[in-house]
Amino acid sequence: MGQYVIREYIDKEKDSAKQEFLLRQLRENLFGREKVEYVYRLGLMNLVLHGDGSSNFEHGDSLSAPVMAKERNRYDVVLTNPPFGDLKYEITGTFDHWTRRMETLFLQHVMNAVKPGGKVGIVVPDGVLFRADNTHKWVRKRLIEEFNVFAIVSLPSGVFQPYTGSKTSLLFFEKPKDENAPRTTKIWYYMVENDGFDLGATRRPIDKNDLPDALKKWKIWKEKGIIPDEWFGIGPKPDKQKCWVVDVETIRENDYYLNANRYAPYKVEEVEYEDPATLMEELISKQEEILEGMIRLKELIGGEI
Repeated sequence: MGQYVIREYIDKEKDSAKQEFLLRQLRENLFGREKVEYVYRLGLMNLVLHGDGSSNFEHGDSLSAPVMAKERNRYDVVLTNPPFGDLKYEITGTFDHWTRRMETLFLQHVMNAVKPGGKVGIVVPDGVLFRADNTHKWVRKRLIEEFNVFAIVSLPSGVFQPYTGSKTSLLFFEKPKDENAPRTTKIWYYMVENDGFDLGATRRPIDKNDLPDALKKWKIWKEKGIIPDEWFGIGPKPDKQKCWVVDVETIRENDYYLNANRYAPYKVEEVEYEDPATLMEELISKQEEILEGMIRLKELIGGEI
């Protein structure tokens, strides 16, 4: 991210003194954390090699109680791709709604860590947007009613191969600056079919890439608040339409489900299930929770299972 800001903004500044000031300001205001030590060391080395600065890159667990307390309402902008899947270690942080899904715990942490008036861009597995359990429903309702969710970009399955085949989306929202600031009113959706690489394990470059089109159309929507007619497909099945807008009342009527397919203006044949490995992780997690509950119940009644 630092290199992008330097290339697109700081290097274009003609005043050398101001350019140096902006560069120093950038280095002082980039923050990051990595739990795995060898990954942290690699990241630290990468930052030093690219001149982004490294004083604010820390080794530690973002879901620990001290970190969560320190980071509450701290950041102007949060950009993150949190870990997916079942929690595999004990954490000390506390959450309004508990789950063993790491991505949902991180989402709750990010919602608390961003400043009032700040913005968030986060990658989430699509299950976060449509799981029917109480925790995920509560998180989605809080996002809609207490934040301003303004855009969701649906990505195709495979964009994070070879690490995971999970279907994911980019979720963008901002925390209201005060009680008079707007909450969610309309959500702009974009359905990405290609991101410039094939969706196999090798992720080889291809000619098709919807991401520049998504950025272009987002800018038009943000500036003008309209979706031009020419963006719509032709014929009874407008399968060329890649973006649309959903008002908050429709979201509420649909029990705060946020997955793109639910609101697509045409029938999407893809079934909204996660990859088998993720489903197995969830089943194992449920079994572990049931076993833990039985053990606690046994301790309470002093009997045997």
